[in-house]
Amino acid sequence: MYASYKMRGPPINGTAASAVSEGPAALYWLLLITLAISADLIAGKYLTGRIPNIGAILGTGAQRITDKLNRQGRSKGALKIRGILTLLLFIPPLYFLGAAANDLSRTSAATTAIALLAIIPILAQRKLWADHVSLGQKIATGKVAVDPEAVAQKSTQDIVLQYSSRFLPSAILLTVGGFAALLPYQFIVGVVETCVIQNQPTGPYFKYVRILHELVALPLSLVSGFLLGLAHFFVPGTNLHVFWHLSPNKTHTLASQFIPLNIMANGAGLNFLRKEGPKSTLSKESKWIGPQSGRAKLTPTDMRSIWLVVMVAFGLSLIALLMLFVFLSVNSINDL
Repeated sequence: MYASYKMRGPPINGTAASAVSEGPAALYWLLLITLAISADLIAGKYLTGRIPNIGAILGTGAQRITDKLNRQGRSKGALKIRGILTLLLFIPPLYFLGAAANDLSRTSAATTAIALLAIIPILAQRKLWADHVSLGQKIATGKVAVDPEAVAQKSTQDIVLQYSSRFLPSAILLTVGGFAALLPYQFIVGVVETCVIQNQPTGPYFKYVRILHELVALPLSLVSGFLLGLAHFFVPGTNLHVFWHLSPNKTHTLASQFIPLNIMANGAGLNFLRKEGPKSTLSKESKWIGPQSGRAKLTPTDMRSIWLVVMVAFGLSLIALLMLFVFLSVNSINDL
């Protein structure tokens, strides 16, 4: 069974590296993705925190590396070189490590089960949704005393970006290249999130990391933006003209994050606040995403409406994955 999943890529120690999935190999990853999503939906609250999260581990590593290399006081040239070295020193090894993990995962049922467990936390959505719904209920009853507006903004943006920047890209990259595609992406996302947290998404260290990130993430964000836009047709009370906003904006650094947030903001008539610029509070810029007539204050009803749109988009993603799974299954049967 496991030997039948062929991958195409450069040889590693005499075996085939899992660079690009084709035919039965893509079917194998789609099966694991389906099982991982099912496990999260059925038992997500019991699995959260009990399974090591590869994405979180790589994100923590990226944060420590970025904090160490991207320090104030260094010249712009030195920071650019350090950003380039970060990519050169970590992306290729993570690719080859992922390629080896692809081959290893298909050697036995046990290694396949381990691969499945590794995928579950990366694709997990249920806990974040539950926390978002619970937070909306607390805000409605006045149980959030400290800046409930900012808390609502953050939670709402988190569930949108978790779907558009984490879940869907990870599922697509797993289908295309397994861990060989997933591990480098998770590391780059970790560096990007660290720079955003530091309010330095335009800094010299981040320049080439941002370019590589957007080369991968921007096309995937168009897919997630399209599904989020399509989901508005199934949720009452939302704006159905959201597809007019499926485009980047030059005033925002990360187009891959701007597009899904802009879709959601225009669909619900809201404004999302994003802070970009140097770490200094004097030069930090607050940039708004959404229509000029949009509201910055999110109500519990707004939070629930956006959650429903994300849920529908998630369901549309599952339908697309299942359709691809059936298509590849039929082709594999016909090839026998």
